[in-house]
Amino acid sequence: MKYKGIELKEFESEKPVLFDPPRKMLVWDYDDETPTEVDVIAFIPNRYHKAIEQMSVYIHCAEIPEVMCRRATNRELAKWLVLGNGQYQVSGGRIWTEHHYDIGQDDDACSNFIKVRKWGDKEWHKPTLEYLGLED
Repeated sequence: MKYKGIELKEFESEKPVLFDPPRKMLVWDYDDETPTEVDVIAFIPNRYHKAIEQMSVYIHCAEIPEVMCRRATNRELAKWLVLGNGQYQVSGGRIWTEHHYDIGQDDDACSNFIKVRKWGDKEWHKPTLEYLGLED
C-alpha cells in the first residue's frame, strides 16, 4: 500500500500491543485503495483484523510516515509565478515575479537559495510542491 507516494511498511509485533493513549496510524483492508488515518487502540497479531480502533477493525495498519515534500522544478516554479500566485527571492536579494533558468534545466529542482511566498503572505518558504499547491 502506498501513502503520498511512499510504500508503507506494515506495523508488526509478535505480541498484542495496547496503545494508551491511542496511536494515530494508517489502516486499510484488502479492498481499500488508500489508507485511512485513525486512532488505533490495539494491535493483535494472531487475528485476521489485527488493528482495532474505537468503532471498527482493520486487516492492515502502518505508522504514518514523515512525508518529505520535494522542491518544485524550475518549470513548476516558473509556471506558478506566471499564473500570478506569488513571488520569489534568491538569498534575501531582489524580489521577482518571474523565474528564468537555462535550457536543459526544466526538470531540475530549483535552487536551495530560492524562497517563495504567496500574495498576502509575509513569511518566505521553501518552494515545495505542498506550499505551491502542486501536490497530486
